[in-house]
Amino acid sequence: MSLELARQRKSRQAEQGRSMVNRKKTLSIVLALGPALLGPTEAKGAADAAAGKTKFQKSICVQCHGLEAQGMAGMGMDLRNAPLIKSGNASAIEKFIDNGHRGTSQYPGGMPPDGGIRLTAADRANIAAWLISLAK
Repeated sequence: MSLELARQRKSRQAEQGRSMVNRKKTLSIVLALGPALLGPTEAKGAADAAAGKTKFQKSICVQCHGLEAQGMAGMGMDLRNAPLIKSGNASAIEKFIDNGHRGTSQYPGGMPPDGGIRLTAADRANIAAWLISLAK
């Protein structure tokens, strides 16, 4: 009987080994093909501040922040002097635009995600580049 238990144990270990190999192969395939499975994506390139200015000025952003990001009393802050913009951290600015924020006592309306419009990652990067250029 102990010989049979040893065979069963060995069989289970072999199956677990094959299962682990299969998982690793599957993971490798998913990691290799993942971007293709998700569909086309925008190429990550240098942000275009001029395109960011155009997108900002032709969108709803100007209703609260003004045409030159100078801010509007009670609506949206002066982005040229905002600490986040002055930090020059483009990825943090893009994340802020993407997520929006809740209102404050000074600006009770807050900012909806993406400013309430549909922005691409490239749009957010371009707007961030333009805003950073204003803070210099």
